Amino acid sequence: MTRSFCADCGSPITNQYLVALGDLYLPQPDIVYVHIGTLDEPEAAPIECHYGVERQLPWVHFDDGLPRTRMDEDSMLAAAFAAGDSKLE
Repeated sequence: MTRSFCADCGSPITNQYLVALGDLYLPQPDIVYVHIGTLDEPEAAPIECHYGVERQLPWVHFDDGLPRTRMDEDSMLAAAFAAGDSKLE
Protein backbone atom coordinates (compact mmCIF):
# COMPACT_ATOMS: atom_id res chain seq x y z
CA MET A 1 0.00 0.00 0.00
CA THR A 2 1.17 3.49 -0.71
CA ARG A 3 -0.04 6.50 1.22
CA SER A 4 0.03 10.21 0.57
CA PHE A 5 0.28 12.87 3.24
CA CYS A 6 -0.27 16.63 3.46
CA ALA A 7 3.06 18.38 2.88
CA ASP A 8 2.11 21.09 5.42
CA CYS A 9 0.77 19.13 8.39
CA GLY A 10 1.50 15.46 7.66
CA SER A 11 -2.14 14.34 7.82
CA PRO A 12 -2.88 11.20 5.76
CA ILE A 13 -4.81 11.97 2.59
CA THR A 14 -4.97 8.82 0.43
CA ASN A 15 -4.31 5.07 0.41
CA GLN A 16 -3.68 2.97 -2.69
CA TYR A 17 -3.33 -0.82 -2.46
CA LEU A 18 -0.74 -2.29 -4.82
CA VAL A 19 -2.11 -5.84 -4.71
CA ALA A 20 -5.64 -7.14 -5.23
CA LEU A 21 -7.40 -7.95 -1.96
CA GLY A 22 -9.46 -10.85 -3.27
CA ASP A 23 -12.58 -11.60 -5.26
CA LEU A 24 -14.77 -9.06 -3.48
CA TYR A 25 -12.51 -6.15 -4.41
CA LEU A 26 -11.64 -4.57 -7.71
CA PRO A 27 -7.96 -4.52 -8.67
CA GLN A 28 -6.61 -2.10 -6.12
CA PRO A 29 -3.84 -0.37 -8.09
CA ASP A 30 -6.60 1.34 -10.10
CA ILE A 31 -8.33 2.78 -7.01
CA VAL A 32 -7.17 5.57 -4.74
CA TYR A 33 -9.00 5.81 -1.40
CA VAL A 34 -9.38 9.39 -0.18
CA HIS A 35 -9.81 9.99 3.56
CA ILE A 36 -13.23 11.61 3.90
CA GLY A 37 -12.01 13.97 6.61
CA THR A 38 -9.66 15.64 4.13
CA LEU A 39 -12.48 16.84 1.85
CA ASP A 40 -13.80 20.39 1.99
CA GLU A 41 -17.29 19.08 1.15
CA PRO A 42 -17.48 15.50 2.48
CA GLU A 43 -21.25 15.39 1.95
CA ALA A 44 -20.51 15.20 -1.80
CA ALA A 45 -19.03 11.69 -1.27
CA PRO A 46 -21.61 9.57 0.58
CA ILE A 47 -20.15 6.61 2.45
CA GLU A 48 -20.96 2.98 1.60
CA CYS A 49 -19.76 1.23 4.77
CA HIS A 50 -17.99 1.67 8.11
CA TYR A 51 -14.58 0.01 8.03
CA GLY A 52 -12.15 -0.33 10.90
CA VAL A 53 -14.91 -0.11 13.51
CA GLU A 54 -12.67 -1.67 16.18
CA ARG A 55 -11.14 1.78 16.58
CA GLN A 56 -14.45 3.61 16.79
CA LEU A 57 -14.65 5.91 19.78
CA PRO A 58 -17.02 4.53 22.43
CA TRP A 59 -19.25 7.60 22.33
CA VAL A 60 -19.69 7.51 18.52
CA HIS A 61 -22.89 5.76 17.43
CA PHE A 62 -23.97 5.30 13.82
CA ASP A 63 -27.58 4.32 13.20
CA ASP A 64 -27.50 4.45 9.41
CA GLY A 65 -27.86 0.75 8.59
CA LEU A 66 -24.60 0.65 6.62
CA PRO A 67 -22.37 -2.44 6.80
CA ARG A 68 -19.76 -2.43 9.58
CA THR A 69 -16.48 -4.38 9.36
CA ARG A 70 -13.57 -4.82 11.73
CA MET A 71 -10.22 -4.78 9.95
CA ASP A 72 -9.09 -7.88 11.87
CA GLU A 73 -12.11 -9.80 10.51
CA ASP A 74 -11.17 -9.18 6.87
CA SER A 75 -9.10 -12.21 5.84
CA MET A 76 -8.36 -10.75 2.39
CA LEU A 77 -6.91 -7.60 3.90
CA ALA A 78 -4.80 -9.65 6.31
CA ALA A 79 -3.48 -11.75 3.38
CA ALA A 80 -2.60 -8.60 1.43
CA PHE A 81 -0.71 -7.17 4.40
CA ALA A 82 1.11 -10.48 4.85
CA ALA A 83 2.07 -10.52 1.16
CA GLY A 84 3.38 -6.98 1.48
CA ASP A 85 5.39 -7.86 4.59
CA SER A 86 7.03 -10.82 2.84
CA LYS A 87 8.32 -8.49 0.12
CA LEU A 88 10.18 -6.47 2.76
CA GLU A 89 12.41 -9.41 3.74
